[in-house]
Amino acid sequence: RDLSGCAGLPLGTLRRLREVSVVHRGEWRSLRVARALRFSASHLWLEAADGSGVRLQAGRAFLREGRLGDEQRLALGGEAFGGATVRPEALFEAVALSA
Repeated sequence: RDLSGCAGLPLGTLRRLREVSVVHRGEWRSLRVARALRFSASHLWLEAADGSGVRLQAGRAFLREGRLGDEQRLALGGEAFGGATVRPEALFEAVALSA
């Protein structure tokens, strides 16, 4: 799923969010989401166990590396990596229900 649409998702869906994948300054990064905090309908914080995180706020996205890092703006439209434009995405746990 496109990362930019995650801020407005219901809490039940956000609980299944497992990983965020982004390209920032030419480097691919993957964050395993340990917690998701919703501050408002347009403000969401996704944090990894080491304190790194992604903030979605009012149509913008920011990346923080480590607990004490500064937040740096992410390009939600994508960034070049390996000859292609890669858009930030969110990966969710799939749950199969039996009948």
